[in-house]
Amino acid sequence: MFAVRLCWPWFGSWLLWLMVISGAGFSSPPDEVSRLDTLRQDAVHFLETGADIFSAPMRFESRDWGWVAAWMGGTLVLSTQDLRVKRFVLAHQSRTADALFAFDDYYGSKYTPIYLMGTYAAGLLFDLPRMRRTALYASEALFYVGVISAIIKVGVGRQRPYGGDDPYVFRPFNGTIRYRSFPSGHTVIAFATSTVIAEQIHHSLWKWGWYGAAALVAAARIYHNVHWLSDVVPSAVLGYVIARRVMTRERSDTPPRVRLTPIWNPTLSSVGMGLRIRF
Repeated sequence: MFAVRLCWPWFGSWLLWLMVISGAGFSSPPDEVSRLDTLRQDAVHFLETGADIFSAPMRFESRDWGWVAAWMGGTLVLSTQDLRVKRFVLAHQSRTADALFAFDDYYGSKYTPIYLMGTYAAGLLFDLPRMRRTALYASEALFYVGVISAIIKVGVGRQRPYGGDDPYVFRPFNGTIRYRSFPSGHTVIAFATSTVIAEQIHHSLWKWGWYGAAALVAAARIYHNVHWLSDVVPSAVLGYVIARRVMTRERSDTPPRVRLTPIWNPTLSSVGMGLRIRF
């Protein structure tokens, strides 16, 4: 109940700020046909974005692989400070810090998709296209970076800091949550979402607010002793890069990769939808 009391005021603030970036007042709701058509277009856009993100490595050039190597190398360097940071944080626990770092319960968590779905629904129902598109792009970034994060977690199998003081213990494909430390799911979600929203308005206070919220989530994961320093920093980079990819693709002239087409089978007297993805 306490979580619900805090979650919904945060959602209300979220919705208010996104109404600001919509740049338009409330207008007459669209008719059912246009609303359904908008939903169909957004569904296609969602699938196209996923196809683009997961096929991107096949189009990487040497410079792109260089950035991947730098990301991995930076993670390794940061890992040398993991134990020192863990001990420092555990030695400075307090009630004030507990209250501050409880923020990751409401952002970067299971509530974030709820915020985005509510925002998308408001944008659709009240005909606020900029709000709707912002929620759509943020949802795409959140979903796909979450999938990527989950795959890496299982494959790497890094032990969480509460499991011991050795940051180099790995159990790939272990079924327990104890060995899913890298990357930080909360952090990638927070940074992916904040990046999309922060880039909607070119004002320093707006950007600092959203990126600050994501950074607070990352710090909270270390404070709660569920992630190492070298988990959250690369996770922040990953969330940022995926979100930027979502927004860059929107401005590109890349031909559609996903087609939703109606299918009618007169023999079976059935109607359906066909999905075609081009990689």
